[in-house]
Formats: sequence, C-alpha cells, structure tokens
Amino acid sequence: MTAGAGILHIEAPPEFLVASGGLFHGIQLWVNLPAAEKWNPPRYQDLRASEAALLSSPDGGALVRVIAGEVAGHQGPGVTYTPVTLLHATLSPGAELVLPWRADFNALVYVLSGRGVAGAERRPVDGHQLVVFGPGAALRVAADPHQESRHPSLEAVLHERNHAIGGTVVFLIFAAATIAQLLVSRFKSRPVVLLGLGVFLAGLALIVSALAEASMALFLIGTVVGGLAIGAAFMGSLATANRLAPAEGRAQAVSTYFVFCYFGLAIPVIGVGVSAGSIGVYHAVLGCSVLLAALCAYSISVIRRSQ
Repeated sequence: MTAGAGILHIEAPPEFLVASGGLFHGIQLWVNLPAAEKWNPPRYQDLRASEAALLSSPDGGALVRVIAGEVAGHQGPGVTYTPVTLLHATLSPGAELVLPWRADFNALVYVLSGRGVAGAERRPVDGHQLVVFGPGAALRVAADPHQESRHPSLEAVLHERNHAIGGTVVFLIFAAATIAQLLVSRFKSRPVVLLGLGVFLAGLALIVSALAEASMALFLIGTVVGGLAIGAAFMGSLATANRLAPAEGRAQAVSTYFVFCYFGLAIPVIGVGVSAGSIGVYHAVLGCSVLLAALCAYSISVIRRSQ
C-alpha cells in the first residue's frame, strides 16, 4: 500500500476472518517515499497467495514466497516506489535456508513463530524477534530440529532457554518442601494444613504473575513459595491421616494417602502439558491455577468449619 497524498488509511483483517476466528499475522514495514513521490495518488495492491512466486530450497526443507521485489531471478507481484524485496519463508524443523541477497540492500528477518539460528555465527533467534544482518551477499537462517506448537513454550514465555533452569526449578521446589516439613513437624496438623493451603495460594499468584510479566526471578520465587506450601500441607495432612486411621488399618490408610498425593502432583502437570498445545502455556497455567485456588479455598473453608 502507498499512502502518498491520501489522508486516511486503515489496515484490518477481512470480515470473514474476524467472524470465523483463527491465527492472523499482520506485518507492517514503513518505507519513506522519495521527496518527488510524496504527493503521488494513494495506491493499494490486493495481492493473493496464488500470485506470489514460490521457491524451494534444494532439499525441499524451506518454502519461500516472493511477495515484492526480486530474489535469485524470481520476481514478486508487489510494486514499490523504493526498491524493496519482501519474502515470506517457511522452514521445516531442522531445515536451513541460504538466500542470495543484493549486497547494496539492508536485510532484516522477523520470526513470526518458532525458533532457530541466523547468520554464519548461528546466533539463536526466537519467535517475535528481529534479526538485522550485516553486509554480505547471502542470508542464512535455520530452524531448530525441535519446534513447539503455534503457542509459545514455557521457556519462550519466560525468555529462558538454559536447560539447567529446569533442574533448578525441580531442586528448589523439593528443597523448599523438605525444609517446610522440618519446620512444621512439631506443630499441630490442623493449623499446619491451613498454613500450607494459604501459602500455596500465594505461590500460585506469583507463578501466574511471573508468566504475565515474563519474569524468571518471580517464577523461581513462586516455585520456592509453592514448595514450602506443599511441604507444610503434606506434613499436616499426613499427620491427620495417621491420627484418624484405626491402628489396624493405618498402613493401608497411609498408603492410600500417598497414592492420592501422587495423583495430586501428576494430574495438574499433565493437564497443563496437554492443554498448553491448544490454548498456550499462559492460559493453561492460569486455568490450572484458578482451579487449584478454588480447591484450596474450599478446603480451607471446610477445615475451618470442622472441629
């Protein structure tokens, strides 16, 4: 589109897409018109997918749509006042794309989704990041072998790709739970369970806030708080199960208690993992947190009413 002498211009998705829903990417690249062309009549080009020139990498791992300009002798349908080459490239997981490029052109690559590496130095790049290439006659990009779905993974949400962080999170939650069990072992079970449930609500709030703010530090703090809460609640409820079970059936009662504990730990994790692929990590964690918070609040009200 060329604004030129136009006063008003609006870019919006088509009405049928708004009504039906679905994933929609809108990309704008503003290029200043030459002084002699600034008062040209406005112009809009309705380019369809069938009009774009389609190219493939030698191994078939990458598909390139030439929207405007020229690459490797192939011309796109878009017309611009200032020379611009606009491409849309799709790479299969693990595929690499090397494109010849005019040495007198600047080169920018914006990642709509997925992750990979860019340039001869193979620098990591993730979804919604922009790569600015230096001088050269070719562009090189490659997709990571393992890609997530259309929704970002937890590491993408928190902008953290160090796998050691995953081990740190597990260590922190179990270490915090162990410390909590040691600290509350001398107290009565009922107030300990109430304390654990209350602190767990705070941990859930911290974790959801961490995802919303993309803060790894806040996520780790929420992990520690959640671990402390789980440890306290576990210790208090185990003592309650021991106290309430008859002596002759105490072993069976405790064994059943541990089975429910394992299910309680596994079901939320599995639920978030399954739902994240369709609604995204943040919404999956948010939904699970709301459900767990409701269960905690209900449990607190039941315990407080009981004698």
